[in-house]
Amino acid sequence: MRARHLLSITRLPALLSAVLLAAAAGASFAHVARTTVYLADMADFAAMNEAYRGFWRKDYPTRTTLITQLSAPGAQVEMTILAADAPRQIVLHFLRGVDKGKMCDAWEESLKNNSPDASADLKEKFTTLCSYMDDVDKDQQMIFTYLPEQGTSIEVNGAAKGTLEGKEFADALFRSWIGPKPGPGEDFKKKLLGKKD
Repeated sequence: MRARHLLSITRLPALLSAVLLAAAAGASFAHVARTTVYLADMADFAAMNEAYRGFWRKDYPTRTTLITQLSAPGAQVEMTILAADAPRQIVLHFLRGVDKGKMCDAWEESLKNNSPDASADLKEKFTTLCSYMDDVDKDQQMIFTYLPEQGTSIEVNGAAKGTLEGKEFADALFRSWIGPKPGPGEDFKKKLLGKKD
């Protein structure tokens, strides 16, 4: 499960519940594994930290806090919540042809933009992902299937390419489409998440 929401720091605890429950269809905060908080101003860190601590009484999930320019004008904070190590899949149906080189460039850019704290192991897995790519023609597909006990299997043009182990890789891969800076753009992300304009 992944949820991201723009919110006011003063309303952080109430909105955390609303965001998680809406995105996870009833999951509880016991399922939260990691959060990433994006602040527009470092001066807001203490207020955010107090609100955050007030919500989780104990067993805080891993948190990363980044100071960055936010996507919505006037927003103070954005948050990403990762939880539930559960199966997930995305099927990409191509509306135009894309060559392998452009896809590899996109994977590299996505990792840099959406996983700035990527480990050496994660970077190596994205290099392996690039080696799995082929040129894709219009109407062909790529399928990415994550199973917690197996990893992420990659299928390109109907051919099984391999499986990359670990939730860290799956989370980073899915951030390519629904992270803070989705490679295909915000419109793609909104459609993928079922959001309306």
